[in-house]
Amino acid sequence: MRPEEFRELFSAVILQGSDSFSDLIFPAGKLKSVSALEVYQNAYLARFTDALGEKFETVWKVLGDEDFFETAKNYIRENFSGSYNISDYGGNFPDFLKENYPEHPFLAEIADFEYQVFQIFHLSKNLGTDIQKPTGAEFEDFKISFHPSLRFLKYTYPIYDLWKADDSEDLSIFFQEKDQYLILGKKGSDLWILQIEEWEYIFGKNLSEGKTILESLENSGTLPKGPESISEFLSRLTQNFLVIAISS
Repeated sequence: MRPEEFRELFSAVILQGSDSFSDLIFPAGKLKSVSALEVYQNAYLARFTDALGEKFETVWKVLGDEDFFETAKNYIRENFSGSYNISDYGGNFPDFLKENYPEHPFLAEIADFEYQVFQIFHLSKNLGTDIQKPTGAEFEDFKISFHPSLRFLKYTYPIYDLWKADDSEDLSIFFQEKDQYLILGKKGSDLWILQIEEWEYIFGKNLSEGKTILESLENSGTLPKGPESISEFLSRLTQNFLVIAISS
């Protein structure tokens, strides 16, 4: 049997409970082949359930133990890990929740937020950089380059508030639709989170896509403080090491 065939069969056994592999197993001691495979199955499910639980603690808190473990089991059976690093597992868990819990869309949103947090946390330390403004160019023609950790996020539920909520709080108060706009990034070794207004989200998102300041402004609507709003927005990001270059 080729190694590829072995892996496919073994995966089917572990994830789907297939018995097509049992004749090829020679267990140690008094264990039967089926019992030996059950040991692998249980260990595999437990290990990857733990991996999901570490990334998606708030999803776990919302679902409760029983529903989270059942959801994790179903996800694991449908999604085999393609990486040797178990910390890579779970990237499409938000999509899985969106598909399987359409009546509770906030689950997919909180899972997405938690996965963004996980990714940022595992990036290298952000110590900032010296920024040189281009000469001979108008401010409105500037383009802003952001640190790789920076995320502009939009949710239809108060996801950040849910994520911060204490275990003793009534979580159902966060299940009502209420648009929320966030910036996530890494400053030094720390996660940096800021709740922002809709215009800031649109403006920042446009800048992150390579548009100039003027082009981004044209899509952002009326600014609450006029030009001062732009200065405050960019200064805040610069002070937190999230602007890495300015070009024209």
